[in-house]
Amino acid sequence: MWGFGMLQSGLIGFLISLSTSYFMVTLDVLNTNATVTGQELLEQFIVAAILGIAIGICTMIYQIDQLSYFVQIIIHFILVTICVCVAGYFGHWFDFNNIWSFVNIFKSELIIYTIVWFFFYTKAKHDIREMNELLQKRQEM
Repeated sequence: MWGFGMLQSGLIGFLISLSTSYFMVTLDVLNTNATVTGQELLEQFIVAAILGIAIGICTMIYQIDQLSYFVQIIIHFILVTICVCVAGYFGHWFDFNNIWSFVNIFKSELIIYTIVWFFFYTKAKHDIREMNELLQKRQEM
């Protein structure tokens, strides 16, 4: 189960990261009126792909039943932040002479994390509601 779960989580993270990365690169290019070379785009693709897989695998923390949901979220967010920092280093997302570049990346991470978390939380609540309704129907039979 863990093997398939890790593969599934890694793939979902990969897809979310690539789509988010494409969106962020597009916004950056539009806002700065810059151009991106094919080599730079490939580098960002690779960084985003690895980042997404790593974050996807980090979601396996939610499989550890001994931890409360709150603790799982905190640990997951810390792991995601570490992954983003490492990816940011390799992707040249930071200007080490400018603290605001770190703050902006962290703000972007927080916004993306909140949106993705809310989506999965809402989906999980919907799935639970459907299962409860199905169980209720079975009990009425």
